Amino acid sequence: MNIRGEQRFVVLLETAGDLIEMQGWTAVTHRAVAAKAGIPLASTTYYFPSAEDLTLQAAGQLAERHLAAGRAVLDEVPARRAGAARAARLLTDVVLGTDPTDAQLTALLDRHLRANRTPDVQSLVAGWSADLRDLARELLARVEHPADNRRTRLLVGAVEGLAAAALADADPDPAQAAAKALVPLLS
Repeated sequence: MNIRGEQRFVVLLETAGDLIEMQGWTAVTHRAVAAKAGIPLASTTYYFPSAEDLTLQAAGQLAERHLAAGRAVLDEVPARRAGAARAARLLTDVVLGTDPTDAQLTALLDRHLRANRTPDVQSLVAGWSADLRDLARELLARVEHPADNRRTRLLVGAVEGLAAAALADADPDPAQAAAKALVPLLS
């Protein structure tokens, strides 16, 4: 692939990832990605033979962005004891991202449902979730709320479930609602 081809490929992946975050996983079609990217439709079908391939690769890039954002949060946290409320907020920021929109949360949480339906997505999501739990476990150790694998899985699942419930309740800040509800689990 030449430099121009690589640039197009990256733009298409980023655009597809943005579509997943803004409009959901089903929004990713060759036509929609090409239109949003301002690139000819033929380019999308050249680089990605199927919409499923495009979605899977975009989800992989989205996972990388999400994990990098979680790592950035973790890197800013000093190694010292945090109260339960602070630890809950930091954990929520690592798991959900900082100040996520409702659409971003929906897309993030929807990955679990997609994984159940598609074996390739299941493999991607399993790795994404494992890496996310590793970040969460590292954060919890850093703020002196250590957790083993089982407890980390529980806490990450609680964050995601609480955020999903807050979305369903039309809470104006689902991530904040999840963090507040998580405090008793860290006390």
